[in-house]
Amino acid sequence: MTTFAKRRDFGEKINATFAFLIEQIKGLGVALLYIAGPVALIGGVITGYAQVGILGNAHTVNTPEGLVGFYSSLFSGGVLVGVLFQALGYLLTSLVTYCYIRLYIQQPDRNIEVSDVWAEVQQFIGSGLMLGVASLFIIGFAFVLLVLPGIYVTVALSLATSILVFERADVGKAISRSFSLISDNWWATLGLLMVMGIVASIIGMVFTLPAGIVTIMLGTSALKELSILSIILTAISSLGTSLLQALSATAAAFQYFNLVEEKEGNGLLSAIDSIGQTQTRSDESTPGSVRRAMEEEGDY
Repeated sequence: MTTFAKRRDFGEKINATFAFLIEQIKGLGVALLYIAGPVALIGGVITGYAQVGILGNAHTVNTPEGLVGFYSSLFSGGVLVGVLFQALGYLLTSLVTYCYIRLYIQQPDRNIEVSDVWAEVQQFIGSGLMLGVASLFIIGFAFVLLVLPGIYVTVALSLATSILVFERADVGKAISRSFSLISDNWWATLGLLMVMGIVASIIGMVFTLPAGIVTIMLGTSALKELSILSIILTAISSLGTSLLQALSATAAAFQYFNLVEEKEGNGLLSAIDSIGQTQTRSDESTPGSVRRAMEEEGDY
């Protein structure tokens, strides 16, 4: 059993992330495939189809006007629709991960079904979309001001979706509380997200490299007759990279609980309240500070 309401150092958060995902790979993996998978696949198919149409004629561009038209086509309707579906896939992956963790915390010994996760996720799709749009505007405005404020705001908002789910907060509260929790812990959060992002990118190369190679070859007309292969590989790449978002989402969840425990001590207070109600407790489920106090004071 994994305890979330616990203070962890940098390495412990990374280890806990992988330990939890390995422990729950079947339950969480199935939920991700059923809920976020179809949206990511649709986004990949649309993007792949649009890329085939664009890159299939890339080798014929030989004038400045043609080059301008080619680059303009990269932002055509088909590509934008595909990107929107892929972004929705990323959002659903985060929501599924957080909702699954919420259910896991409530009943750690229970087998979590896809229907249970979907019932939770439905409650946050609307607010999740609103939060995504609001975050996009805030981050975009920060980057317009300067690059460094944009980077700061991006990290400062990284816990907003987890707060939306775990605390059932509204969009405004999720944004303000994310800034509040990450204050004085910005560098630690950035480091954690960077490490998980690098790990996800390395694993994701299994999905993205084949699609990238075929796409490049399409642009040089080497595989023009195999355009369907590019669409399939782009769809698989979209699915794989979307599901790998669960790595960063799980790490963000551990960071959220770590910061709440550090600043508010909710897990410690719960453990103190439960003393005397149960005669046995595992070392994993009891915060270290409580165990040490019990050991020093003894049993009375």
